[in-house]
Parts: sequence; structure tokens; C-alpha cells
Amino acid sequence: MDDIELRDFYERRFQLFLDPAWQELIEDLTDLGKGVGDITRCDDLADLWYKRGQMDMINYLINLEELTKQSYEELDNA
Repeated sequence: MDDIELRDFYERRFQLFLDPAWQELIEDLTDLGKGVGDITRCDDLADLWYKRGQMDMINYLINLEELTKQSYEELDNA
């Protein structure tokens, strides 16, 4: 990706984060994470690893806005 494409990518991401639906999604994922993160409900090791995978994806999406801002700042400073 060249600089123009990369900046366009970030601009689209920032527009996404401004959408009220994005905030609603993050709220839903935060609530979902509370239930998924309860490892006392795991029946076996496979279930534990499955829940870990779910939490990895939930946390990635919850933190995507901050990660994008950090990446953009690094690009802007370079």
C-alpha cells in the first residue's frame, strides 16, 4: 500500500469509529466478553482454548480503535 492508500484506509477506519453503530457493537462485545471470559464454565481443555480464541477476537475488536490511532500516529511521525 502506498502512502495515499494507507491514509485513505485510516480515514475510513476513523469514519467507522464515529458511527454510533460502532459504539453499540463495542458495548455488545464488552458484555459478551464478560460471559465468555468466565472460565469456570469450561468442561475441558478444548473448551478453555475455544473460549480463549473467542476472547482474543473480542479484545481485538474492543481495542481496534486505540490500536488504529497508535498505528496512525506512528505513520504520521515517520
